[in-house]
Amino acid sequence: MQDDNILKLAYELSETTRNKVDLIEKIMRQTQILALNARIEAARAGVSGAGFGVVAQEISHVSTRINQIAADFRVDVDQYAAQIQEAGTRMSSELRGQRFTDLSRNVVELIDRNLFERSCDVRWWATESALVALAENPEDQDLQSLACSRLATILRSYTVYLDLWVVDQNGKVIAQGRPETYPKALGSDVSSATWFRNAMATRHGDQFAVADIETNPSLDDAPTATYATAIRDKGETHVEPPHV
Repeated sequence: MQDDNILKLAYELSETTRNKVDLIEKIMRQTQILALNARIEAARAGVSGAGFGVVAQEISHVSTRINQIAADFRVDVDQYAAQIQEAGTRMSSELRGQRFTDLSRNVVELIDRNLFERSCDVRWWATESALVALAENPEDQDLQSLACSRLATILRSYTVYLDLWVVDQNGKVIAQGRPETYPKALGSDVSSATWFRNAMATRHGDQFAVADIETNPSLDDAPTATYATAIRDKGETHVEPPHV
């Protein structure tokens, strides 16, 4: 990642600079030794070596000054490198935090959109003519077959659902979309289920009921989030719910 590269470059810059400063200091120590030897030889030479002794003295002063500059430079580099690393670490943490925040927000938005779409689905299908007809005539075998066929067609297009049911006023499942997969569902009694009672209590077709995730025996004990709404007379949205 880019922020990790910045930290790596800052560390490498700091190490390279330290190494170069070490090399400069080593050279300057050698220069000081040479200057000292030159001054000794100049002293032995007497008057004829006096000028050379002055040059050796100046070289010693210069090397000392360069050593001081190198030492100061080392301190500055260490300080700036530490600040760069600290800033890079903080930036890396902030960027990661922002990325995680964005990912979390996207996940929440996806979940929220998905749940809203499920509520739209169930309210829309409650107006489907085949389901309305069966709810009005729950004993009609032909209408039951037609409703099951329509539910199966819907399930082939929507992969998020385990099964779709039509339930009569008494809480009996009278149609489903996957009888081969979940044979225990058809004819089962869901009258005690909270989602059924809440769906039957809705006041108009824009309302719906949803249950917390729980295992469903009729769906092979699969964890299930159930959405339900009432199927109203002639599919109208603002009439009393005779069926769900």
